[in-house]
Amino acid sequence: MAGFYLYTHFMTVRKLLIPFILLALITTSCSFNATKDPQNQSHHKVSKVRVNESITVPPGKTRVFFQDGKIVSQFNHYKPNCNIEVRLREDKNLQSIKPAEFQIVSIKQSYEQVVNFNRFQQIKLAHVSISGHQGMVSLFDNNHDVYRGYHFYLSGRDENVYRLSCRGVYAPAFEAWLPTFDEMKQSLGDVINLH
Repeated sequence: MAGFYLYTHFMTVRKLLIPFILLALITTSCSFNATKDPQNQSHHKVSKVRVNESITVPPGKTRVFFQDGKIVSQFNHYKPNCNIEVRLREDKNLQSIKPAEFQIVSIKQSYEQVVNFNRFQQIKLAHVSISGHQGMVSLFDNNHDVYRGYHFYLSGRDENVYRLSCRGVYAPAFEAWLPTFDEMKQSLGDVINLH
């Protein structure tokens, strides 16, 4: 008799909990997919990238970062930022990206997750590129900080120039947003223009 009572009690509780669990899952995925700009169509506005001045890529590096319209060696992770990237790394020599125009051949959203298992251990970066429903990546785990952004894959005379990447602010997954067109322009300044 006690077994029957426990079984019916369990079934009643289960029937009551299922709608709340489903509501929580739906709400979580919707809030995660929200962006600062709900109509964010930044990537649809861009078809070309124009480099207006020579950019020096230091030895041992493949990327040069931009923030607040300037080339920076370190950037504030809590403000939008961009970087231009070359394909080949030169360990001993400087590389130069000359002024030129590049066609954007592909655009992908990026989702970069920083995983920190212990505050006193080294932070590790895990990168996942996605082009569809990024909210499903972390539906059950929104307790990490991420960057959300765009990779603009480039084609031009200088085949070593690989891509331009722009990110929104580093934030918990449920607060992270894609950079807007204006935020990307502000990060790049007059050094690089988006058309």
